[in-house]
Amino acid sequence: MPSPPDLTLLRAFTVTAEEATVGRAAARLHITQSPLSRQLQRLEADLGFALFHRVRKRLILTAEGRQFLPQARALLEQADRLAAAATRLKRGDDLPLTVGYVQAALHSGLLPDALRQWQTLTGGSGAVRLRLLRSHEQATALERGELDLGLVHSLPDGPGFAHRLLGTDPIRLALPAGHPGALPAVPVAADLDGQPWIALDRALNPAFRRQFIDACRDWGFRPDIRYETADVPTALSLVAAGLGCALVHAGATRWGVPDGVVLRPLPGFPITLTTYALWRQDTPSAAAARLLALLPDPGGPLPAHGGAQP
Repeated sequence: MPSPPDLTLLRAFTVTAEEATVGRAAARLHITQSPLSRQLQRLEADLGFALFHRVRKRLILTAEGRQFLPQARALLEQADRLAAAATRLKRGDDLPLTVGYVQAALHSGLLPDALRQWQTLTGGSGAVRLRLLRSHEQATALERGELDLGLVHSLPDGPGFAHRLLGTDPIRLALPAGHPGALPAVPVAADLDGQPWIALDRALNPAFRRQFIDACRDWGFRPDIRYETADVPTALSLVAAGLGCALVHAGATRWGVPDGVVLRPLPGFPITLTTYALWRQDTPSAAAARLLALLPDPGGPLPAHGGAQP
């Protein structure tokens, strides 16, 4: 059984058939006439039949050549499609990409901005699956191969992961607009002592609750936590209703601040929100590496429109 023809020889044959002269075909292939003539002779020898009649300076296809030409073209077109597909896979364009994220990465615009660039680069061909997971859940999913890339606030203990700092964001104090005994523009610890608070549900993130309590103590006051919530909109709605204060990050207000809520800075308050990209220690997939390149530089600020609540 003869082996498949060399693609270089097939391309030489199809171009020569279209140009009908060795000179024009050689110019189009960017080679000289002698190597092209040898390629045609080799192909004919491999096939076992002549492809051209040589009439004066023109080349006329034989009956076999006319039958063989469309098949050669089809094989070359398939080879070109295969090469293009390999290039897209190497770049990660056609690979499904599964990304885990914390809510803040969405609120801040960090993830949407990267995905907007991703869509432009891939021409919309790169499918992305998004999974809203807490940081420790993303670490577990990465270990199981269920995620290609994670956007997290806290890093897992132990080996097996690589990470990159994407940015940090300071917190803001959310107050009811009609707060009795209005606080100064830049509150200090004494202004916050005894105020009712709305906090992140302890069960959702015990580590952050401890960090919050310790930070308040270190700053010089004790928060009176009256309500616990699972998300930023609920917390801001309770603040707007006059039920207490809350800590939020700038990204939490990306889509606007409810009526009845004012934001105040807390310079020096010892909590910031840190966001990392997290992936398995082994080399990330081409798609994950490409999306990673679209995220903020290591240590850089989060996008100008903010950060988010933990």
